[in-house]
Amino acid sequence: MSLVTPLYAQKTDTLDLTPYRTYSIGAAGGVSILKHSVAIDGLPGIPSCCPEYSSGTGLGLNIAALGEYFLSPRLAVQGRIGLGTLPGDMTTDEHETINIDGTAIDGIFRHQLSTRRTLVTIEPLLRYAVVGDLSVIGGMTLGLGVGTSFDQSERILEPSDATFENDQRTRMSYSGTIPDAASMWMAATAGLRYELPLNADRTLSIVPEVLYTIGLTNLQKNQDWKANGLRFGVGVQFNTWVVPVPPPPPPPPPPPPPPPPEPVLAVNNMTVQLLDAQNLPISDSTVDITDVVPLNLYAVLNYIFFEDSSSVLPERYVQIPRDSISSFNESSVNGLSTMSIYHHTLNIVGTRMRQRPAAKLTLTGCTADVDREHNASALAKDRAQTVKDYLVNVWGIDEGRIKITGRGLPSLPSNPKSPDGQGENRRVEITSDDKTILDPLYFTDTVRTTNAPVIKAGANITADAGVRRWKLIVRQGDKIISEQKGEGAPPETLQYDVESSLQELPKIKKPLKITLEVEDNDGRIRTAASPEIAVRQFTRSDKTVERFTLIIFGFNESAFSAKHEEILGIVKTRIKPSSTVSVAGYTDRSGSPEYNIRLSEKRAVETGKRLAAAGDRVKGFGPTDMFDNNLPEGRLFCRTVLITVETPNK
Repeated sequence: MSLVTPLYAQKTDTLDLTPYRTYSIGAAGGVSILKHSVAIDGLPGIPSCCPEYSSGTGLGLNIAALGEYFLSPRLAVQGRIGLGTLPGDMTTDEHETINIDGTAIDGIFRHQLSTRRTLVTIEPLLRYAVVGDLSVIGGMTLGLGVGTSFDQSERILEPSDATFENDQRTRMSYSGTIPDAASMWMAATAGLRYELPLNADRTLSIVPEVLYTIGLTNLQKNQDWKANGLRFGVGVQFNTWVVPVPPPPPPPPPPPPPPPPEPVLAVNNMTVQLLDAQNLPISDSTVDITDVVPLNLYAVLNYIFFEDSSSVLPERYVQIPRDSISSFNESSVNGLSTMSIYHHTLNIVGTRMRQRPAAKLTLTGCTADVDREHNASALAKDRAQTVKDYLVNVWGIDEGRIKITGRGLPSLPSNPKSPDGQGENRRVEITSDDKTILDPLYFTDTVRTTNAPVIKAGANITADAGVRRWKLIVRQGDKIISEQKGEGAPPETLQYDVESSLQELPKIKKPLKITLEVEDNDGRIRTAASPEIAVRQFTRSDKTVERFTLIIFGFNESAFSAKHEEILGIVKTRIKPSSTVSVAGYTDRSGSPEYNIRLSEKRAVETGKRLAAAGDRVKGFGPTDMFDNNLPEGRLFCRTVLITVETPNK
């Protein structure tokens, strides 16, 4: 019988309810092909002329009852008790010269010994399932002799007409019980068994097997006689299986205690307060939004920047298809951000070159002159050629009107030792014999101002379970204008920055409504809304606002360039006795904040002196992130002085 197949799980102390086998009983029988190894010349006390018997063979039978007990799903102990036979037939041919009537003749004498032994066999064995229903088995075989017999003879094979002294061709014929037979025989047995279930629940099975037995003791008391056998058999056995009974269910838990009162979450008394530019409360609960239409001057930055060791025009520069140039003009960039206008620089230059056919350009390619760009004069010219190719191929500018040249560092380089400075030095500088090619752009924009730059909001929050998150939502009509979120309890005072979202506010007079939503740690949500805040919209026409920017200050410099002087000249023409002039200086991120504030103040003060601006309206603000400091053009636009001229309209 085989052990449990892999379909049956091992019995454990857990709640595994898979059936497992405990024991099996059955019977097995078969035949044995025997091999006798001997070194005798006959049986004790039995006359024999045989020089020696050395081997013999036999075909034995065996039958046994068996029982198994399982130590685990794969390992079982097995015991067998039964009857078996150990027959053995031995033959030795003796060659001898004989004298017949004075003539020497070769004679052949055959000595034969046939033995039969009947044993009661006892076999203690171990069996292990190696895979599926296939098992290996091994152990001891003990045989207790219960009966023996033998037949012996000597016969003349040649010459065919010879006889013994008894006038017979056969002599030494004896039979009887084997003298001095061992009463007990021991052997080692090992082999394979394969179980074939005969029904679905595997309680009945037929088991073919093949075993090999090696004799360990002699079959005779005082003679060297051992026997080995190859056994082929088949067994039938009955198997018992146990289906574990699930343990009884645990007793029901005691009834739960009454639930505690539900934690309170409440958001009450939502209030709002309007604050002015000095962060002081406004008595009026109305937000006034005023639209002012100023005139803005945008200086043209005549630098085109490139990546490290590259002469490919970066993607941030706007390149339009050749068939679209007729629809582009300077007004196409009106309303764009300062940086977006800059990224159209080549298109602005292209359209102006088409309008001024006598104008000529010089494109000077520059490098950072460090690492891979050191002494890279070819790279400098390649960068200039890239810009020229765009103007020639897209804008149709005669290439004879564009001169290219290359050099290492620019004539006014940024700090060549810093990564930011090196990025600013990787550029093409555009110059022209016609200054109008690089003249500033003039556009009108709408600027919105408010009497209440900040609205402060607050509420009484009770959250017994603690606050998980909160959300402050500002709506005008159905549109969400602002949304703030936070984890944990909100600050005692929440603020809505009206000024930063003025451009998003619709030009309608619908009121603002502020809502505070609070979620506690149990997932409950409560919401409170403020009273509506009235909104009034105005368009101011009582004054003219003009803005001018001075850019392209050299790195770490406050001196004015010719382009600055030109713009200052334009500004002076716009200033009237009734005008108010404000000057604000800024820097990029390079350098310490303290130094940058001093540098921006120096630039602002020098500009204010040129324009006779009042001292209290001149200020340096230091580094700013109004433009992207990660881009070289962003840093140059940050190195600026912003001039605002406000003139009352009579």
